[in-house]
Formats: sequence, structure tokens, C-alpha cells
Amino acid sequence: METRQEVKYLISVPEAQAIRINLSALASPDPYADPDGWYRVHSLYFDDPWDTALQNAMAGVGRQEKYRLRYYQEKPEWVMLERKTKDGLLRGKEREMLTPEETARLRRGDMDWMKTDERELLRRFYGAWRTRMLRIRSAVSYDRMAYTFGPGEVRVTMDRRIRVGRANGLESLPVLVPPREEPGIVLEIKWGEYLPAAIRRAVTLKGKWPSAYSKYVASRSWE
Repeated sequence: METRQEVKYLISVPEAQAIRINLSALASPDPYADPDGWYRVHSLYFDDPWDTALQNAMAGVGRQEKYRLRYYQEKPEWVMLERKTKDGLLRGKEREMLTPEETARLRRGDMDWMKTDERELLRRFYGAWRTRMLRIRSAVSYDRMAYTFGPGEVRVTMDRRIRVGRANGLESLPVLVPPREEPGIVLEIKWGEYLPAAIRRAVTLKGKWPSAYSKYVASRSWE
């Protein structure tokens, strides 16, 4: 599992523009972004009938876990299954790409093939799906700008135009609307063993405190 430290801030458009200028001189932009530097991200979140992932995220309990399906731009036939964990500042993520054929089986509700799949994440998800009765509960879409910096394994992302909605399956995305509280732009700074001083200076925000903002919590705010 990939494990990193992470800190998150809610920032304004001018602050995002300043950070973009600073990072452009240091870090590498995402190669799959459009000419303006952005790309679209779509996520579908799972939870159980007791909303365990939602309640834990809202309460900020020590260790959290959630599963989601993710795809980029407008290509829902290529889907990534991800398992995310959170423990304080530490974030863990496992991911596996699903083929179009596997995605089609998911759309039909066919999960049994996962229990003997060679990929551990798929077997783990299948077990959670059966025992915890996981189901898709909500959808989130947003534009992302991302930068990477080799030393420290740093990744800095800025997310804008967040849209959320209920979801009950994979057949089609629901109608997405702005969350009840517009967060502006969500800045996330992730790093491995250390955060280089150059990056720290590039993303310095005066008078800002880290935020516990959760896109998944925001996606459930309309219920």
C-alpha cells in the first residue's frame, strides 16, 4: 500500500494562481491535463447501510477506510477501484485498474468473479461488499490540477468546480450539483518521508489552517 502524509487547505482563486506560478518553476505538471492544466475526475463512493465511512469521516475517528471507483475525463469504460485509509496525517491508497470487460460485469451487478481474482485488492473489496453490504451511495466530479516533485515524493493538487450527487449504481451518473457549502479550491499537499523546503515555500499560505474537508461528506450533504 502506498502511504503518504497529507495536509489539506481551502483556498481562493488568487491563492491558487500564486501557488500555480510558484510550482511551475519547480514541479512537473500532470502530463494528461488539458492545455490549461486541468483534467476532470469522477468518483463513485461505497458505504454500508449504517453509513460507517460517512460517520467516521464526520467524527474524525482515528482510522478510516473507504472504497471508491474512479475514472478520468469522460472515459467511464476505464475504471479504477481504490481503497483509501486515513490515520491522522497518514494516508494510504491501494488501486487496481479494471478492464472494460470487468467494468461491464460490475455494471450488471456481477461481483462473484472477484473472490478468486489474483489481485488482493479485488478480493478484499469483494469480502467487504459481501459482509458489509457495500453499495454505491454518491458521486463526486471536479476539475484537478496536479504537480509532482521527485524529492520527497511530493504531489500537490488543486481541485475546483466540485459537483456532487446521489448514486445508486454504475448505470449512469446522477445529476450533479454544487455542494451545500462551496469550498472554493481544495489544495492537497502529499509527501512521503519529507516535505522539501522548496515546496513548503511554494505553497505557504499566511493565516490558513489545515482543513478536514471531505468530498465524500460533501457528496452526502443533500440527503
